[in-house]
Order: sequence, then structure tokens, then C-alpha cells
Amino acid sequence: MEVTKYKTTEGKTVVIRYDDHPNNPRKEYDEVGHLWTWHRTYDLADGDCPKNMVSPADAMEEGLIPEGSVFLSVYAYDHGSLSIRSSRAGNPFGDGWDSGQLGYVWISPEEGAKEGWTTEEQMLKALENSIEAFGYYVSGEVYEYVVYKACPTCEQDDECVDGCGGFLGMDCLREHLELEYPPAEAMSLV
Repeated sequence: MEVTKYKTTEGKTVVIRYDDHPNNPRKEYDEVGHLWTWHRTYDLADGDCPKNMVSPADAMEEGLIPEGSVFLSVYAYDHGSLSIRSSRAGNPFGDGWDSGQLGYVWISPEEGAKEGWTTEEQMLKALENSIEAFGYYVSGEVYEYVVYKACPTCEQDDECVDGCGGFLGMDCLREHLELEYPPAEAMSLV
């Protein structure tokens, strides 16, 4: 489904649309941390998630998670479509009826050190970024673009000259397009 289109400074047409076949960032990329979720309808957890809900403290006590691991709560809002977010301070959706804690994401000190993160703050920021990316995927906010060149005789946009997909969120796509295919006039990309 087309979201928008615009003309570039070179006269090409850029068509932005939803990516119909996006990659799941938790499964197809090297995402940070371990996502453990428990929901009766959605299976969003990583493969190493226990079947029964367990708190971070209990998971460490039972030896499921290494001591000193860093945790971040993950919340879901389910009202017609699903949205997920991480939070350090309670439910970010502010809706006690259609939202609540879905689980949590965690990273061990050893995994953080392999990435070069030495502080808890660095690991928390990485976990937040990971859940933000996954949130775009879960809510369907993954985009692609196709660039067309107009036929010199009929001026119809008929020759596809470039395209790329898998952009998680419109901001990511906007940054890429502003560098690669700047619009001919000031415009707002959705």
C-alpha cells in the first residue's frame, strides 16, 4: 500500500509504501538481549524464554539468568493492533485496560562487555533501542521505497531504477531518503 510519493531534485519519483515482507529483527538480525514475554495470544519471546512467567529476581535465583544482568520491562498495548515499548518507570501507554506488562528484556554483563558496554546505562540504552526496533516491526511500521525514472518521450514514471525495504519507522526512512533522493521542494514525509 502506497503511503506517499514525491519528485526528487533530479526529476525522479520516489514511492514510499509499507514493506509487505519485512524481516523480524529479533530473529533475522543480531538483536541485543533476550526478550522474555508471556501472552495468551502473541508469541513474541525469543527461543530461550521459560514457559511459565518468572520475575527477573527469581530467574537469577533459579540460575536461568546470570547474576548482575540488566533488565528492562516491556509493555504491550493491544487495541485493534499491537504496539510494544520498553520502560524504566512503569506502563508507558497509560491505559490500564488495553495495556500492561508483556515481559522483559535482559542482557548479561558478559554479553554487554562483548559489545563494549561497560555501564548499566549503556546496556539499558541498547535494550531500549532493540525493543524500539522490534516495536516498529510488531506494529507494521516497516517501510520500503521504489524510485522511478520518467520516460523521456511520454514522461510517464515507468522505469524502476532503485528501491530498498526494511526501514524500521518513518524516521529511519526519512533520513536515508533525504541523503539519497532529496525532494525537489520542501515537503513533509508523512
